[in-house]
Parts: sequence; C-alpha cells; structure tokens
Amino acid sequence: MTVPTAPLPGVRPGPTVSPVVLPRAQALTDVLVAGGPVAGAAAVASARRLLEHGLAEAATHAVDPVPCLRIRAFDLVRPGAGLPDGPRTPFRWTARTARRRVGLAAIRSCLVDPGLAPADAVARVVADPGGPAGPGPRGPGSCADWLASLSPPARAVVQASATAWATAVWTALEWGRVPAPLVGAPDRWWDRRDGVRVALQGRADVRVPGPGGAHLVVLDGYPSSASRRALAFGALVDALRSEGTDVPARVVGWWPDCGKAWASSIDGTALRTCAEDVVGVVRRALRLPVRTRPAASS
Repeated sequence: MTVPTAPLPGVRPGPTVSPVVLPRAQALTDVLVAGGPVAGAAAVASARRLLEHGLAEAATHAVDPVPCLRIRAFDLVRPGAGLPDGPRTPFRWTARTARRRVGLAAIRSCLVDPGLAPADAVARVVADPGGPAGPGPRGPGSCADWLASLSPPARAVVQASATAWATAVWTALEWGRVPAPLVGAPDRWWDRRDGVRVALQGRADVRVPGPGGAHLVVLDGYPSSASRRALAFGALVDALRSEGTDVPARVVGWWPDCGKAWASSIDGTALRTCAEDVVGVVRRALRLPVRTRPAASS
C-alpha cells in the first residue's frame, strides 16, 4: 500500500500507509482508527456557503433549463460522465456491478460469524439473494431480483467475482479493532431544490461512527490525483446533511486492484475544495466556463 509523497492541492494527507509495513491489514487499520480532529461547524458552514453561492451563480447564468443533477464522487473524477450531455451508459447489473453489493452482504455475515470465510458467505448470498443475508431489498431492478433470475452458470460467474472482491476487503482490515463498523450502509443524500436542482449522493463502504470516525472507500483500478481529491465527497455530504454534527476525521481510499491506499484528513480546506469541485461539475453540465483554481501556495 502506498500514498503520494507530495501533497495535493486542497487535500491534507492523513496518517500514511507504508508500502513496506507488514502485515498490511494492521497498517491500514491503524490509519482507519487513528482518530483526529474533526472539522467544526464554522468550517462546514464555510463549505456550505461556497457551494450554495456557486450553485446560485450557475443557475443565474444557465441558458437552458436542466433537470435535477445527481452528482457522485465518480463525477468529480470523470467530469460529465452520467450528467446531461455527458456520455450516458444505462446502468445494468453484471457480475462486475453486482460484486460490491454481494461482497458487502457477505462481509456483514462474516462480522456476525467471524469463523465464516468470505467465499462461503458469498455462496450463501448468491444461493438465497432474497434472504436475510441477501444484498438488499427485493423489487423491480434490484440486485436481489436480478440474482434470482440468473441461471446457475451465470450465478457462478457473479459468485466468483464477488468472492474475489469480498476477500480483498475482508483481509484488508483487522476487523476486531474497528469499533462498531457500519458495512455497506445506505448511501446518504443532500439536495438543493432552488435554482439548479442538485442532489449529492455520498457513499462509503465502511463507516467508523462517532467523533473522530472515518470512512473506508473501496475503489477499482488505480488512484489518480482527481480520485484522491474526490475522497472528501462522502464526508462533504455527511457534513451538509448533518449541519456539521457527523463529519469523519478522515477518509481512507483503498484500491485493492493495485494495493494502494490514500488517507485524506477532512478539514475545512478539504470540504471547501470538494465544494468547489462540485460547483465545477455543475457548471460543466450547464455548459458554463469552469473557473481554474489558483495554485496552492507553499
């Protein structure tokens, strides 16, 4: 696991994860449970004002009416993807898109029964997707209903993909040291309905609740400067919806495909920078020029 040695604009590194420390689960858990100062109400209010001012200004200059924009951390990494006039790929369940949902359900089972291997937990989820240990509620378009509709060979493909994902996440942490982890909790939302209707969708795979808590976000591929900055997005959503009473001290990004990790401390600068990035995504969706952020001073 590695983290960048140079700071990124608007991102204050948290405790680092050494690329040579073994066992790696111990190092990653140390970072996740390290605690730390939490952004206060003044910092959250500053980020909110920046975001709301930027959205109001964008609405003032918008030429064409735009439907409600749903913005995720992914949109900060790849601006325009999934937004109006951006590349649109209709969502559909596949072995790859379902592996996280199935894998998180399996990890929840492993937490209840620590003697259960991730492979066995995944097998239970896939065998009974509508059961109590399934990937979520049933209904049209749900992962549970999709799994139930598959043939045995297709389920085997899903099971193999989810087993690899769940095993990587389960072995990434020393779970006994993580206090009351919330695994795969529902996404959290913050929306603004006046001017430009914007809904922010925040996601974390593991939440460590309480003061000085943290988020663990499991990501595909490998990190870039944009993806590291986007780590603060879920924390921004939590800060906005809770009026600053539920802000993690840090967010840890974990890329199991390449074995890299990045810990970002969530302070006022991180929240404001993320708010600026959100405004930039909205301005692109409205075909407005995006202001360039000045270089950070040393």
